Amino acid sequence: MSSFEPSASAQPAWRTGRLRRPAPPAVGERFDPVVTLRAVDIEEITSSDTPDPTNYDQAQDEWVLVLEGSATLDVDGTTVTLGPGEWLLLPARTKHRVVSTVDGTRWLAVHVHASPS
Repeated sequence: MSSFEPSASAQPAWRTGRLRRPAPPAVGERFDPVVTLRAVDIEEITSSDTPDPTNYDQAQDEWVLVLEGSATLDVDGTTVTLGPGEWLLLPARTKHRVVSTVDGTRWLAVHVHASPS
C-alpha cells in the first residue's frame, strides 16, 4: 500500500484545520473566521450567557449550526430554540436576533454572499 506525500513545492488546493474552541467572552459573542472561499464565509461563534442585542438584517444568506450549548432566537417574530446538532437557515434580509444563550454556546455559521454579476 502506498501513501500520498505531496512534494514540498506543491501546494494542495485542499486544506485542513481545527476549530479553536475559545473561552466565551464576558459579554456578547466572539466571531472567529474559519474559511473564506469565493462568496462563502465560514466562522466559529462562541457566545456568553449575555448575548449582544443586535437586530440583524443581513444582505447574505446564513446557515447556523449549534455545536454545543443552546440558544433562543427571535426570527421575524417567531421564537426558535436550538440545541446541539440543530441548525437554522436564514435567507438574506430575514430579521433576527439572539435572545438568550447558555454560556459557552458554540456555533458554526456559513454566510453565502450574492455572486458578483
